[in-house]
Amino acid sequence: MVLARRALAGFWCAAVLAACSGGSHPSSPASTGGGAPDDGGVTATGADGGAADGGTPDAGSPDAGAPDAGTDGGTALTPPFTKDGWTFYGTAQGLSRDVNDASADEGGNVYVAGGDALYAKRRGDAAFQRYDAAASGLTQNCYAGLPAESDPAFPAAINRVHPAPPGAPRLCPVVSVAGAAPGTAVVGLKGIGTDEDLDADWAQDSGGADLVQFDGAKLSRTRHLFLASPPQTVCVAPDASGRLVESRATSCPNPPDPFFWQVGRRKLRQVLRIAVNHQAGTPLYGDAFLGGTHASITAYLHDSAARGLRDRTAGQPAKWADAKDVWEHDHPAFWSNTRNAFLTGYTHAVAVDPRSGTPWCSNGFRTAWLRGYGADLHDDVWWLEPETAANPLWYDFWPDNAVPTESIDDNVESLAFCDDGTLWIGSSAHGLARRDPGGGVTYLSLPDPGTHGDSVYAVACDPSDQSVWIGLGWGGLLRWRDGQFTALDPAGLPDFARQPVRSIQIDRWSNPRIVYAAFMASADASGAISAGGGVAAYAGP
Repeated sequence: MVLARRALAGFWCAAVLAACSGGSHPSSPASTGGGAPDDGGVTATGADGGAADGGTPDAGSPDAGAPDAGTDGGTALTPPFTKDGWTFYGTAQGLSRDVNDASADEGGNVYVAGGDALYAKRRGDAAFQRYDAAASGLTQNCYAGLPAESDPAFPAAINRVHPAPPGAPRLCPVVSVAGAAPGTAVVGLKGIGTDEDLDADWAQDSGGADLVQFDGAKLSRTRHLFLASPPQTVCVAPDASGRLVESRATSCPNPPDPFFWQVGRRKLRQVLRIAVNHQAGTPLYGDAFLGGTHASITAYLHDSAARGLRDRTAGQPAKWADAKDVWEHDHPAFWSNTRNAFLTGYTHAVAVDPRSGTPWCSNGFRTAWLRGYGADLHDDVWWLEPETAANPLWYDFWPDNAVPTESIDDNVESLAFCDDGTLWIGSSAHGLARRDPGGGVTYLSLPDPGTHGDSVYAVACDPSDQSVWIGLGWGGLLRWRDGQFTALDPAGLPDFARQPVRSIQIDRWSNPRIVYAAFMASADASGAISAGGGVAAYAGP
């Protein structure tokens, strides 16, 4: 099962930190649950990473708006508001109100996951263009006619007793994005449901990710990523103690029937976070790591055949072709007696260590890194570390119980590497932790946590000076530099500058570098957006 974390309401801390004055804030994200912050991707010198909020509303939202490659209808376009090195993009610059993520590719093109569509522009353009399924060929594998996820009727509506979908195919909500090589990006979709093996095939096959290319005017899908293991990949068999264990295999004696060996394994439908490897000139360049519901880490492996990866789609039915080059999945999950649940969580935190290209992930409860992955892919049996006496269930950065399986309140939402290998960990409940390159961990609380809560949704390390950008669960943006916090003062800025920041990604290929912060929307009790989001770009010192 998947155990969701709470979405946080809160307050806005205005101006520079010593004086914080609160105002009430809308309580919940908009129509797409959990976004994906900073790309966590790695360059030849380093990277940044991060993650955000946790709700997961309706997977059946329609592909709103007319099918075109223009802007969202009904809003007159105006130049973006600029101030002190900041540029602000909202609906008047072509975006939707439902901003989830923003990321630049290595050519400076900028992509925004806007719920109803993917939005894109060249670095210097004043407005975004809207690309829905009709305009770009984005995959349509969600369906009309479903109740909202919050509706008690939703689980039954997607059960396998319904062999056919209830309505026409449509674009799933676009909830995450990561820029890759110049003119390319990876786009995460929010599929139907989470991880139930008894869901209908059409629900289990929904969501996933698309690869796209963009030339400044036209955007098109180049392929879909079915984030799944084909049949004859995952074996469920007893270990020496008799406990059933899932593992990748080439044979599987007496498997339970029907189960993963016969029908394949499909766990990552809602892609909430994507990190791309940017180590040009290495075999790892272009690999992407995706996390979301159930699965903390799944890999798309660039040039996998040349690196020796077994093609497990060979000989399988045609629907599995889009699972080629995919390694599916792992998570730092465990059983909690207190919750009476197997805690897989929602992953919004994925990042790549710039020193080695090793991917890290967190499901909110625990944080881990992937062993076995690398340039040589002949062996595809990989696992998460560490599992040691000191860390029996991976990294527990905020232990709150002597019993490891009952210490479950890390609430990690974000991971970000600096160029030297320093890892910043953001928590929606505990503020920040810093793991130095040698493995030592220190902690940093936000200003006035008693009033606002120690709530971090997104974090990114600035390559220009190793300062840290912090997206707040209670709204707004901080920067930690030279031992001091400063805040983006929302006075006189677009209203969305008071919203929580779901994503921070940095375009390190521009000169100067550009920091992109995605401010998330809020919704009322009915799920309707009550306060829209937007994107802020900073090119100052």
